[in-house]
Amino acid sequence: MFSLAPKAAAAAALVLLASSSASASTPSRGVGWPWFETTPANALYSSGKTVWTYNWETYLPTGGSYSPMEYVPMQRTADNIASLASASSVKTASWLLGFNEPDMSTSVGGSNISPTEAAKLWKQYIAPLRTSKRKLVAPAVSVSTAANQGYDWLKQFKAACTGCVFDAYAIHPYASSAEQVQDIIDTWIDDYKVTPLWITEFGVESAVAKTQGGKKFVESMIEYFNSKSSSVIARYAYIARQAQSKSVTGQDLQYTNGTLRVMGKTYRDFSASATC
Repeated sequence: MFSLAPKAAAAAALVLLASSSASASTPSRGVGWPWFETTPANALYSSGKTVWTYNWETYLPTGGSYSPMEYVPMQRTADNIASLASASSVKTASWLLGFNEPDMSTSVGGSNISPTEAAKLWKQYIAPLRTSKRKLVAPAVSVSTAANQGYDWLKQFKAACTGCVFDAYAIHPYASSAEQVQDIIDTWIDDYKVTPLWITEFGVESAVAKTQGGKKFVESMIEYFNSKSSSVIARYAYIARQAQSKSVTGQDLQYTNGTLRVMGKTYRDFSASATC
């Protein structure tokens, strides 16, 4: 899970949405853009197979332009939710992401909102924003199996959010290997019957990523995603950079100077044939 520090509100601009170049039959590849990143997203990723981005907020990504990639806004916490409808990025968005890890503590990047409070806020401020042109993704939850977390939190939220319609669901699977990440996702698909999924964060332990250079992990995950129909896994996004410091972790796609690591180049460009 990714810890996001608060950021002062940025002046919003009109969002230009690009048509996805990804196949309609397989999940669309995206990239999470941390608030502290200063590199233009499109400078690194728009030339490859990465067609959308988000930054856990409703203000536009830092570092400059993201176009022609699609930008998807998110209502990360309950803060300023009353002004959500007036955000320029939301007005022009085709999709809106819900709360970020409301089932987790703020100390680990969660928004720490109870299922009942989240449902109350959703019905008042987010549900009315669903239109024929704008769809909603349910709150992005962890994959913890503890009580009141992960799927248990989502079940409680859905039960409390009477009359709410969700066009997709978001989860954050992290594990010690690509196989374990895939097993977690399969559990949500096959056992929990939660689809279509957006995998808005996923990752492997830094030590593993460093050992394998991240390349093997990325290739395995993209092959897995491309084996799924977009009706099952609609989209996925890896976080461009994990650490706010100038150090580069084994999980990062890029260096602090704005150049791609091998892992980043692989994520941007790797092509795997669909088997679904």
